[in-house]
Amino acid sequence: MILANAGASAPTLVVALLYLTDTLADWHLYIALVVNGIASAFILPALEASTPMLVKPDRLGNTSGVTAMLQSVDAILSPILAVPLYLTLGLGIVFAVDFATFGISIFALVLSIIPQPARALEEAGASIWSEFRFGLRYIAERRPWLRRQDSNLRPIG
Repeated sequence: MILANAGASAPTLVVALLYLTDTLADWHLYIALVVNGIASAFILPALEASTPMLVKPDRLGNTSGVTAMLQSVDAILSPILAVPLYLTLGLGIVFAVDFATFGISIFALVLSIIPQPARALEEAGASIWSEFRFGLRYIAERRPWLRRQDSNLRPIG
């Protein structure tokens, strides 16, 4: 999660530097958004995977609800707060606030101790590709339309 957060903030740093040196072009933003999107794609799954290791089982439902609420509040409030900030203080301060929030999240992650689940001996030597192939086989063998025998669902295509 730390690497994903750092990876998501790196393109913003590059864009900020390009903006401050007055060399920012549209294509820079496209590349920055792709890199940010790829890094961000790892943050939420990592959070969801680590939550059961941090929270007691009877509190998982509440924790999931609070997490979803905070993500929604973030998605709503960020633009609402960024526009007046940009209009009054400029884009530089928006970059500064963005870096500060990334810094706070990375700092919080550094202080967090996330227990690692015990892995079975046969999994210890598995490569990411063998795990990926296992996942594909698992999905192929458990097609959603084959789950219920009494269903009228048919495969698409």
